[in-house]
Amino acid sequence: MADALWTREYAALPGVALKRVDDARHFIMIDQPERLDDLIDVFLKGEDGSRIRRRAPSAAGRR
Repeated sequence: MADALWTREYAALPGVALKRVDDARHFIMIDQPERLDDLIDVFLKGEDGSRIRRRAPSAAGRR
């Protein structure tokens, strides 16, 4: 049921992928911190096929 709910809720957002982590309850960062770290690393490296859009620095940030 949760998979269907979250898949539907985030379907319109570009680059979003639902990653199920079994045996993690409400706080994955406490229940399975190593698994969360691995998923974040894969996402940031783009190894899961995702594309990370980086924003150009703002004019205020340039000197």
